[in-house]
Amino acid sequence: MRHLSGSLRMKEKLWTKDFWAITIVSFIIFFVFYVLLTLLPIYIADRLHASADKAGLLVTCFLAAAIVIRPFAGQWVGKYSNKKILVLSSLAFLVITALYPVCHSIESLLFIRVLHGITFGVITTVKGTISARLIPASRRGEGISFFSLAMGLAMVVGPWIGLNMARWNAFTAAFWLCSAVAALGIVLSLIVTVPPVIRHADGSKPNLGFAAMFDRAALPFALVTFFMTFSYAGVSAFLALYARELDLMAAASNFLLCYAIFLMICRTFTGNICDKKRAEICCFPMPVGFYHRSGGAGLHQWQHHNDYFRRSHRYRLRFGHAGFPDANYQLG
Repeated sequence: MRHLSGSLRMKEKLWTKDFWAITIVSFIIFFVFYVLLTLLPIYIADRLHASADKAGLLVTCFLAAAIVIRPFAGQWVGKYSNKKILVLSSLAFLVITALYPVCHSIESLLFIRVLHGITFGVITTVKGTISARLIPASRRGEGISFFSLAMGLAMVVGPWIGLNMARWNAFTAAFWLCSAVAALGIVLSLIVTVPPVIRHADGSKPNLGFAAMFDRAALPFALVTFFMTFSYAGVSAFLALYARELDLMAAASNFLLCYAIFLMICRTFTGNICDKKRAEICCFPMPVGFYHRSGGAGLHQWQHHNDYFRRSHRYRLRFGHAGFPDANYQLG
């Protein structure tokens, strides 16, 4: 009987219409984010004649707004309809994305980045909550693996398109491309059926106070994720300017393609490892490999720069986004 119950759980369907939709929404949001992250430094340098430090300020404003709004977004997700929050935040995300072509000063661009960061913080919170409800418990590791793969692919496709659009000076076209993709996100948000909120046995909802949103046990995993994504954001924010300075825009594109290949290879098995064995098997080796390769990348800067970009696929293979999130989300 226990064997039969286990077999039935293993047959729980993962790739439903709703899971497909929310996964693609996740890809869309991060695709727009990474296209703009790569494109804007060159845009402000060429069109607004701003210094490189302003590129860092654009990233800081965006992410600071996204971080500040997340605790409030968590409250809203627990109190109100997740479907409405998803649709409204997707709509706001589209409207703000469409405003980039009319920003002709650093001040207006910074203001738009703050607004964009707020919508990004809300939509990433609600989509993560919805996806967690859609993934069967028996396939949690596999589901998280494929769901986070959408974000991982966006981390590659977005900068790759951003770099190439910057090479062609097609800034306005890139902004409208992001707007069109964001519009598709609204359509997908409308077709997602959100599972009901899980209630306690007495019919009450879970505690939604701020104290309930923070767990000390999750702090180590949160810190590791912070440092790894902090490193990647630093690379992505200035990759375009650095590659253009070296006249290696094409090599930088190959750098991202290598990442995509090895990311997809790792994602095919890390989720199953987390489900069938232990998440720690993936969780602990990945950060070690990441810091080893990122340190090695810094030590090899004296080498020929084109060779540096070619060698970087090994750094990408061991980078935590290839396998670390699957385990980290489960343990956290």
